[in-house]
Amino acid sequence: MRDSETATVRRVVAPKFVTWALIVFGSFEVLWVIYLVFNQATEGQAFHIRLASVGLTGALAVLCGLASWMLWTRRGAAATFAIAAATVALFSAMLVTLSPNLQLVPTAGVDVIPLGLAVMATIGAVVGVRAVLGDRTDRPNASLTFAIGCLGFVAVVAALRTGATFTTSVTSELATHTRAVVVILDIGETIGLLGAGISSLRGLPRPTFVFATMAATLLICDAWVNVVLVPSGPAFQAAIVFLFVGELPSIVLCSIAAVWAWRRIDQPIA
Repeated sequence: MRDSETATVRRVVAPKFVTWALIVFGSFEVLWVIYLVFNQATEGQAFHIRLASVGLTGALAVLCGLASWMLWTRRGAAATFAIAAATVALFSAMLVTLSPNLQLVPTAGVDVIPLGLAVMATIGAVVGVRAVLGDRTDRPNASLTFAIGCLGFVAVVAALRTGATFTTSVTSELATHTRAVVVILDIGETIGLLGAGISSLRGLPRPTFVFATMAATLLICDAWVNVVLVPSGPAFQAAIVFLFVGELPSIVLCSIAAVWAWRRIDQPIA
């Protein structure tokens, strides 16, 4: 009986309250996504887009730089920054692909650089995270070098694009396909919340860590663009309410789940 209880304790990934709260929040997100599909506006005026762009591209540069450096120095925390970097890159690419007017960096023709950076950051993150979280004791140097190169390259390009953003004086643009942007973003948050909660409930630390980190990053991006892009007045007040009622509590829950899951992984890079 005592051995059975010990085994049960070992299978716990995050506190039960956190696990079930993630599932509850994720379930509410499902209902929220359904509401957005039918009620979210298809376009709207976006304000302070230079600040929003600097925040996203600057965060991408920092996250990719840290992930690359930590992989180089064989630090396990590289997994956190790599997952966050890939998530920010994918979100940024989705945002400017669906709403091209929000892309402030001057380019000739269609700007495919954000999409290319998202692909490269994701590939580098997947390879790097597998090296950190994998069960194998032998870490292939070629794979790590490839991941370091991908993430390092994205960090440099993102840093250059962040600097280029300061050269524009545009502060307001019409955002198109906002319904698609918001629905895709909230679907990603739903997958992250439910994935982290269900994985924690099943005693799976690695999926819990990945889903929780992804969800926390998306929620931070969501909070950033919601607060920064809306005009002052009722829209800004509503964004602040959503920040404190939905996004911040969800970020805290995801962070707790990720930290607890990481403590149970204990897989330093060899």
